[in-house]
Amino acid sequence: MAQEYIAFGDRAFVDENFESAVKHYTQALELDPSAAVYEARANALIELEKYMEAVQDASKAIELDSNNAKAYLRKGTACFHLEEYETALQCFEQGQLLAPDMPKFRTWIKKCNAELDGEREDVGTAAAAAATTKPAAPPTPVEAAAAAGPTAATAAAAAAAPAPAALAPAADTAPAASSSTRALAPAAVEVCTSKYRHQWYQIGSKVVIDVYAKNLPKDAVAVQLTGDSDKLKVTIAAQPAAAGTSSSSQAEQQQQQQQQQQQQQQQQ
Repeated sequence: MAQEYIAFGDRAFVDENFESAVKHYTQALELDPSAAVYEARANALIELEKYMEAVQDASKAIELDSNNAKAYLRKGTACFHLEEYETALQCFEQGQLLAPDMPKFRTWIKKCNAELDGEREDVGTAAAAAATTKPAAPPTPVEAAAAAGPTAATAAAAAAAPAPAALAPAADTAPAASSSTRALAPAAVEVCTSKYRHQWYQIGSKVVIDVYAKNLPKDAVAVQLTGDSDKLKVTIAAQPAAAGTSSSSQAEQQQQQQQQQQQQQQQQ
């Protein structure tokens, strides 16, 4: 029976009726979940521009059959459209190892490298501009008042004049704490407000969770499965670039920043 649904899905795909193809492939998967059908449904979902769902189906196909070259092609294609170029490149390179005679992998690898080169150039240009540009110093109160008018300038000059020296404290009076000896307030923690995509799916007793976080180093992401509550906590720390970083070091850092795909397994 599953084979009939697969045949219906294949015919619908050839006729470019992708919604119908997805429906028939889904019916086949309910009867017999297999890597080939997950890969076929991922292909139909890509045509419908449902890229996150396509990544999920392609990932399931890879979990069931790690030698399925077409599954890597589908996942890479979907990730490319999601602008996850590094993940896409990894998929295409792995697929090319499995099917070196398939020309599509070479084409997609060239596209990924072109996009990644463009991103690195943008990061290098932004870093160089940030290193050479100095913010203008704020105007002094007298300068600001001068711009406002002569009356305000006179008042500001008077306010800026040094105050008369205060009388020395009595000998038995404790000196006030110096500002240099006061404890500094803790620095504010930078909150990373960017949005990240994530998804999860289950194959048998295995649960796989993918977190897509672009332009972050590996050590900026921590994943923790919290005990009895079975809750997964993903922490993404903001790591701003240090001032004065050169464009070359920024490019190297960009190369090291990979999409974080964390997989956690738990038994039902």
